[in-house]
Amino acid sequence: MRFVRRALAAMAALAVYAAVSPRTAYGQVQQGVLGNDPGAASIAGIASQLGLKIVPSGESELSLGGSFTGLLEDPEKLEHVGVHGMHEGARVCVIKVGPDRVRIEADELEPKPAKAAVTLTITSKGELVPVAKK
Repeated sequence: MRFVRRALAAMAALAVYAAVSPRTAYGQVQQGVLGNDPGAASIAGIASQLGLKIVPSGESELSLGGSFTGLLEDPEKLEHVGVHGMHEGARVCVIKVGPDRVRIEADELEPKPAKAAVTLTITSKGELVPVAKK
């Protein structure tokens, strides 16, 4: 009888350990980790298409849920994708909101306070195009 109780206690302890252990199973891919995201887009490529100046960081790919911020250098490029009325020096945030979508949010205080936002699709070639309206 004692043996059965000890065996049950040991099995319960192992079950609790297995349930709370922070190990990752072999072959399991963690989402959002650089290099494992098949939908990752080049930060430099996106910044170039939007006319942004960015401070280089350790990351080169924009993974799902990731973001970066830059200063607007070429307002015409930003107008081309649908964000109008911004001037050089405006702050522009880029957030990857889906596997093939990014949200662009721009704001500025000079010459007068203004905000604008647009959602874009990333094509298979890495180009940014406005989301088709349904």
